[in-house]
Amino acid sequence: MMGFRVLVVGFLEMALSQTRVLVGFIRNSRATFCMVPKFISFLSRLEAVLI
Repeated sequence: MMGFRVLVVGFLEMALSQTRVLVGFIRNSRATFCMVPKFISFLSRLEAVLI
């Protein structure tokens, strides 16, 4: 039973950290949306270099 409790606690901690990350992502969503076009152009440039 001890292992089960550890598993549940670990799962809860993971879910909590994921939620925190998600909240931070939503708060920074404006910055993220600004970053996306730059990232896409960077990827296409990288692709052009590789091909």
